[in-house]
Amino acid sequence: MERIMIDLGSATAKVYKANNQKAILTDQKSIHFKDGFTPEHGFSEQTKQELITYLKKIKTDNPNMPINLYATAIYRKMNPETQTKLINSVFDNTGLYLNIIGHELEGFHLEQALVANCKLDEKMLLINIGGGSTELVIIENKKPIDKYNLDIGVMSICSKFPNINNEFSESSLEETKSYILEKLPTIPHKTRVAFYSGGELSYMKRASYPIEQNNLFEDELHPYLISTKNFAKKNNDIFSNIKLSELESKMPHDPKWMHGARPCSAISQAICEKYEVESIIPSDANLIDGIVKQELQKATLSGDFIKNISYIEQIKNKLLNQNIFVLSSQSSESKSNNFDYISQSDAIIICNPNGAVDSRSLIEIELAKSLNKRIIFTEKPIELALQTLPAEIGLPFISK
Repeated sequence: MERIMIDLGSATAKVYKANNQKAILTDQKSIHFKDGFTPEHGFSEQTKQELITYLKKIKTDNPNMPINLYATAIYRKMNPETQTKLINSVFDNTGLYLNIIGHELEGFHLEQALVANCKLDEKMLLINIGGGSTELVIIENKKPIDKYNLDIGVMSICSKFPNINNEFSESSLEETKSYILEKLPTIPHKTRVAFYSGGELSYMKRASYPIEQNNLFEDELHPYLISTKNFAKKNNDIFSNIKLSELESKMPHDPKWMHGARPCSAISQAICEKYEVESIIPSDANLIDGIVKQELQKATLSGDFIKNISYIEQIKNKLLNQNIFVLSSQSSESKSNNFDYISQSDAIIICNPNGAVDSRSLIEIELAKSLNKRIIFTEKPIELALQTLPAEIGLPFISK
C-alpha cells in the first residue's frame, strides 16, 4: 500500500512517498526547531505553527493517502509532559499522530537500512559519524553484536583543528588522523567491509571519489564501493588540493554541509585503517529506508481474544512474517503484566474489526497513553472519544 512517510529531525522535515519495497523523497523543508527550544516548553509557538502548517499542506496535497510521522533527535529531548502536549496539538490540528521514535528503535531502523539486503556471511562494521560523537556497530548475520560510542565527531575535530576549514586545510590529514587514532578503542573483531552512512554516497559522487561498482552483493541502495586505499588518496586531495569553496559549490542548496567533509574523512579513514577495513560501502540509506524494511521490532496486540481470535491471529501472522516480535496479554489478567508488555513494545495494535473496541483494550490504551506509546487501531473506532485520541488507523506497513 502506498503511503506518505515524514521524517522529522532537528532541522528538516523530509517527505517520502513509499510502498512496502522502497521510499522516494518528494519534498523537504528546513524548519529551525532549535530556535527558542527548551526541554520544558518544547518548540516556540512560531516553530510549532510552522510545523503544523506544513503538515496540513502535505495532507491537502495527498488526499486519501495514509500519512505517518516519525520524529527523532530534538523531539526526544522534550520532557514527557511536553511531548504529550505536542502530540495532542499536532493531532488536534492535523489529525496526524506524531510518533516520537526512541534512540534504540532509530538505531535498529538505520541498521536495517544498511544491511538488510547484504548477503555477506561475515562480520561488518557500520560507521555513523555525528556532530559530537561517532557510533561504531559490529554486525553479524544482520544483527548487532557489539557497539562502541566514541566521544569524537565533526564538531570536536573542528574545535581541535580550527583551521581545518580554511580554503586549504592548515592541518594535514596525517596530523588529524593521528589525533583520532589515539582515541580509537581496540576491538576484538575483524571486519573486511564497512558501511559508511550519513549521505556519504551522494558526497562521494559530488566530490568525485573513485567509487566502483559494488561486486560484493546486490542492493539498490548500495550500488558502489571504494577501497580504503583509494579513499585515503582522495581524502588527501580534499585536505590539500581542493578548496573549501569548490566543495561548497558542489552542494549549492546546503554549502555548509561540506564543512563536515574534511573532519568526517579523517575520522572514517582512521577507523578503516585502525580496524583493517578493505572495502567501504558509502551509503545514503536513512531512517525511512529502514522503516520501510521493518516498521517495528516489538508490538503488543490488544483486542477481544474470544470473540475475534481468528481476526487477531491473521494480524499476528502478518506481523510475524515481517519479523516483528508480537506480545499479547491474552493469557494475563494482571494490570502490571499488561504494563510490562506495552512498555517493552514499540506500539500497541488495537485489533478492532468493524470498529468496536472491547473494555480490556480501553484499559490498555490508557496504559499506552501514560507511556507515550504509539497506538494503532486496525480500523476506525466507532466510539467518538477514541476518534479524538491521538492515534493511527490502519496497518499500511503489512501486506493485505
